[in-house]
Amino acid sequence: DRVYAAQNITERRRAEQRIRYLARIDALTKIPNRMQFQHLLQRSIARARRADNSLCMFYIDIDHFKEINDTMGHAAGDDALTMVAEIIKATIRSYDLAARWGGDEFLILLQPADQKTLAQLAERLRSAIASNPIDSTTLTVSIGGCLSKEGEQIDNLLQNADQALYEAKAQGRNRFCAYTAV
Repeated sequence: DRVYAAQNITERRRAEQRIRYLARIDALTKIPNRMQFQHLLQRSIARARRADNSLCMFYIDIDHFKEINDTMGHAAGDDALTMVAEIIKATIRSYDLAARWGGDEFLILLQPADQKTLAQLAERLRSAIASNPIDSTTLTVSIGGCLSKEGEQIDNLLQNADQALYEAKAQGRNRFCAYTAV
């Protein structure tokens, strides 16, 4: 006598795929999360070094996001995050990287890039976000950006973009500042 056992593993495979997806993609905005961005950043840095290309990093923060959540509710906050992510995806090139870094912070990595591209993209992002209000409230963003230069440690892109973002906020928010070495 023989006993045959069969098992349908389709559901388990789907669940495993979903877990892998959620480990890399932000569930709300559907763009890469912090962990996936860090992984892709290392690959981009290596590619840029091999090709002798410069990289550009943007650090974006929604201005007064806590007030949006507190006064209009978390659904409005989620709408703001989703809208910003959609604008970022629509504004960057298909081979550039974007991620939700956490909370109301987003990162963009452009490769290759130059100083002109830096300023133009920042202005397009700010303008597009401001022209898409959430519950009749105009959103603004502060953006810090930096460009890697020949011989510079491009591993410091994130730190330099964060410093530029801090400067944009210190100057009154709703603006773009580019990192300049002191």
